[in-house]
Amino acid sequence: MDKEQEKRIVKRFFTKRIQDRVLFELSSEKKRVKALNRLCHDYDKTLIPD
Repeated sequence: MDKEQEKRIVKRFFTKRIQDRVLFELSSEKKRVKALNRLCHDYDKTLIPD
């Protein structure tokens, strides 16, 4: 996915406390899987409830 598009998605839907960490993880091929797993397992803590 386009890096700018990912950044817009993270800034719009992820809570502020975790945004920088998710962007960091998405930028790394090794850590990308960890960022995506957050959506599967910790979505209630990761995403903005609205």
